[in-house]
Amino acid sequence: MVYFVCRSEYEKPHGKRIVEFPDCENLLAWFQKYWLTREELIAAEPKLAQADPEDDWEWCDEIVRQRAEVFGGNFYDFSQFLFAMLDRDRPKSLRDVEEFISSFEGQFSEGSIAMFESAIQVDTNDDEIDLAWYLFDDDFSNKYPERTSFLIHKPVELPSEVGSSNWAPPFPVQSIVPSEDKTDGATYCCFFSSSDGMTITDIDGCFRVPTRLPNLGPWLAEHAVQFGYNGDEIIESAWSDNLILLRAFAIFAEEHSFDQALAKFDEVNSELAGWFPRAFQTIRERSKKPEALTTDTETVRTQLDKIRQIACKAGETSPHSFWTYSSGESIFQTTPHLKQVLFTEIASGRPPSPLKTETVKHWIFFDDLWASANPALAESILRYGRGDDVLSS
Repeated sequence: MVYFVCRSEYEKPHGKRIVEFPDCENLLAWFQKYWLTREELIAAEPKLAQADPEDDWEWCDEIVRQRAEVFGGNFYDFSQFLFAMLDRDRPKSLRDVEEFISSFEGQFSEGSIAMFESAIQVDTNDDEIDLAWYLFDDDFSNKYPERTSFLIHKPVELPSEVGSSNWAPPFPVQSIVPSEDKTDGATYCCFFSSSDGMTITDIDGCFRVPTRLPNLGPWLAEHAVQFGYNGDEIIESAWSDNLILLRAFAIFAEEHSFDQALAKFDEVNSELAGWFPRAFQTIRERSKKPEALTTDTETVRTQLDKIRQIACKAGETSPHSFWTYSSGESIFQTTPHLKQVLFTEIASGRPPSPLKTETVKHWIFFDDLWASANPALAESILRYGRGDDVLSS
């Protein structure tokens, strides 16, 4: 079996397009079956015999026509990868595949390309958002389930089983406190979202909170956000913007319920067409007050209202704007030791334009008890939170 995964906020419902090739035993077999040659393209479209062999645009339509269905649709710049095959011999060994990947000299479109054993990893962008794609076989996936489990997990719902022992990732995960009480487990808060187009390379990523998920809401509400100082000047906190927002909602939730904090965030953010986190970032930058939403309760309440006003204004579209903005229905999974939410943001062209773009933001929260029952999946999720480098060691 070979797997192809395209990671992009355009891919609903969970930001991944997963295509399986059960007819290909391994990566070499995939390349041998789906390799493209110039002769095959000309046979399918004779007018290409007159095309400039150096001009990939003249060949692109036929390349996309022949391969889009295989990959569940086209996506940005994949034709460049296929175009590079045209004047090379079909691979006879995995070494030939490695030489093909090496011919890119590590550069692909707007990003990079790398091969690890029988796996290929590419990151690029479409000038609006980041995207990445991965191509690997069962040999690689079975050898490294901690790298691939989340990539090839098709259902939106994640398993809910929990274990009974402490679990810790084999690599550091940023902690939001400098010193931790390690006796009460930990929760890993993973934010696969960004306030700008750097939707993979500059996502918030994953954070460790020194308490288990059932106690996360009270812990956030009761602990102050800690900042570093350069003399009298406050510098950035280890807390991500999203955690600070969730802490603010947890403060006002009944019994500081984290479920209620998530639901309230979703309610407010949906009303504001996804502009709430962006407005928070704006108010902190413009006011030059990184401590926004982190002081006393009444100040937090006042600042939340101010952020809502800014977000409301930002989300209002000018009558001259081409786009209008809205939010789709969010997807929640809530269990004691695992929670996730997927938010959908919609940009629609003003009538009569039929254009419509939907993007998905994905947040996952799990603790060490859930991870102990799902160790490979837990590590794979944390790797996903590292950004574009998912498959390397």
